[in-house]
Amino acid sequence: MALTVAVEVLPAMWAVRLTATGYTGTVDWYRSGGATDLHLGTGPILTDRAIPLNEPVIYYATDDTDLTVADAVQIDTPNPILANTTSSNALQVVAVSYRPYQGQGASVWHPVLGRPDPYVTIHPATYPAGELVLRVADNAQRIELIRMLQPGDPLLLRSTCPERLDTFTFLMTSWSDPFTQDQAKEGPAYLRIQYQRVTEVQPAWQPPPDRTYQTVLNENATYQAVLDGHGTYQALLDGLP
Repeated sequence: MALTVAVEVLPAMWAVRLTATGYTGTVDWYRSGGATDLHLGTGPILTDRAIPLNEPVIYYATDDTDLTVADAVQIDTPNPILANTTSSNALQVVAVSYRPYQGQGASVWHPVLGRPDPYVTIHPATYPAGELVLRVADNAQRIELIRMLQPGDPLLLRSTCPERLDTFTFLMTSWSDPFTQDQAKEGPAYLRIQYQRVTEVQPAWQPPPDRTYQTVLNENATYQAVLDGHGTYQALLDGLP
């Protein structure tokens, strides 16, 4: 059989699921773009949770004998997407600011007695840090975002306007949630996130490819069993305790 590929948009995750059929041997997935194509992973079913927003994206797969290109796919959104890299949680956000960056270098110049040349200890500069300011419309959205921050997992912010906002992966180091005005006691607020940028990698979590609503019904005899088996609704979606 010939290798066949399909792309399915997953609206709740702002992601796409890639499926290969008719393959021979090992399936490898790639996303086209830039100077070199990005290798996304291996397997007949894969989810790309870092797909660029508001632009057509081309995927292709290879197996032991063939290469097949999927139809172009595009995920449109007016706002950036903030996603947890270790769960399926992803939310639209309104980014107010994220710069200036602050970086730090650690290389040291050592004068050496009796020699004309110095000795230099070289350390790579740290990834830049800064403050990401998000505007939250109400308390419900504020709670959603705080819950995303609480595990301390790496987060991926995908931009809808590269000229104004970078796409980057970061770790939250601290946060605060003041109202938009000093006199305000309710209504819209800011979520100020102090962060350290980290290496940009593909999200580590991949959803079970065969997990559907029917899976939940098969695993649990009653609704109470669903509640007892999963700590949160997000855990239920992810197939975790």
